[in-house]
Amino acid sequence: MFRKGDVVKKNIWIAGIVIGCIILSGCTVKTKNGAIYLGSETMEIETYQNTEKNLQDKEMISFDVEVGDIDIKLSNDTLYDLTTIIKHHRGDYIKPPKIENTDDTVKYSVTVGEIRGSIADSFKNFKLKLNVGNANLSLNSGNFEKMDIDLEVGNVVLHLPENGKGTVRINVDTGAVKLFINRDAGYILHYSIGMGAIEIKAEKTLMEEGTYRINPDKDVQYEIWIDIGPGHIEVIE
Repeated sequence: MFRKGDVVKKNIWIAGIVIGCIILSGCTVKTKNGAIYLGSETMEIETYQNTEKNLQDKEMISFDVEVGDIDIKLSNDTLYDLTTIIKHHRGDYIKPPKIENTDDTVKYSVTVGEIRGSIADSFKNFKLKLNVGNANLSLNSGNFEKMDIDLEVGNVVLHLPENGKGTVRINVDTGAVKLFINRDAGYILHYSIGMGAIEIKAEKTLMEEGTYRINPDKDVQYEIWIDIGPGHIEVIE
């Protein structure tokens, strides 16, 4: 016959097994009343590394992503060095990243995944199409002449190039845009907000409805168009 203390110890022992199984995942615990399955819905993680060491004369790099988060920085010694992480249910079919290299364009396509890495600062044009997700683009030391960012739902954080000069177009259906600019350069910002707000933490002059001249005493470096539905625009020096 078990004493009360023995019952408590047994319960603690069973609880320990259960907690251990939760941590390890996929464990099965046999009990008097049957089996308890913990972590039966397991996930798998696939990691893809794509690197091109040799710098080439390329005009544009383009990202086409359906769902995912993107974190891109700049590099001066590789054309691209990108890691894509795809999490999925065991047994699900997944599509690996696809890279298309043409004479003047690199196109990186992903159905679902998290993308981290760097691209060469020698590209003149940058293009991103993302249906759902978040984009963090640290492109502040590049020489881009044209940047196009198209996002259905999510947030964009963009550090604008300090040396580039040209146009930037950002279209977000629902979400927020945070734009970091160079205080030593001038900008013209055209914006349209369906329902939301704009905040500019820099010296500015209202030129007309929906258009600001930022750092008006500096030469214009970029002309920027931001079109956003319900959301928020923040410009920071």
